[in-house]
Amino acid sequence: MPIKTAIANLRPFNNSGIYATMRFMESADGQFLTVSGTATGMQTFGQYVSLVYGLQSNADVDPPLTGPGPCVDDGTLGLLIPDDVRGDILFDPTAMPRMFLGAWRGSGLLGSVVGGRSRTFFVTKPTNLLVGTRLNQIKTVSIRQGAVPLLPDVTIDLRPQAFSLVACGEIGPIDNIPQP
Repeated sequence: MPIKTAIANLRPFNNSGIYATMRFMESADGQFLTVSGTATGMQTFGQYVSLVYGLQSNADVDPPLTGPGPCVDDGTLGLLIPDDVRGDILFDPTAMPRMFLGAWRGSGLLGSVVGGRSRTFFVTKPTNLLVGTRLNQIKTVSIRQGAVPLLPDVTIDLRPQAFSLVACGEIGPIDNIPQP
């Protein structure tokens, strides 16, 4: 089985000024997904994470927005469960580990002085059903900025209320991706 590769060019959402390119590589045996990337325009001390979304998601960041909006959970990586008591939607506990890729790294202050507030991203995660996704199960990728500081060993709530969307892009084969 050949190695599967894809790329996503993320564009700013809501005038965030954040641009990124992320590369996806699924191992030849299909057991691991490795994602790397670079981004510019991030705030000096901002905290950023990336998530992936299922095949029904879209990356339309230009108004008028296509419903349900860019980089929105489409329910294909975990069920959306209506909560009739509170009138909210509960998220399947398996969805967030499957959607969450990881945090963007970089020296906030040094990055803003030397590299134009750029950051890097690198993660390898298993593709098994409980914590990962295969490349053929995802369509879009986001960068979200934390509204509250991330603390070690604390359960992270990545719902939009705590992590707002700042960039979104569609994942596609390397040969078919237009350059920004």
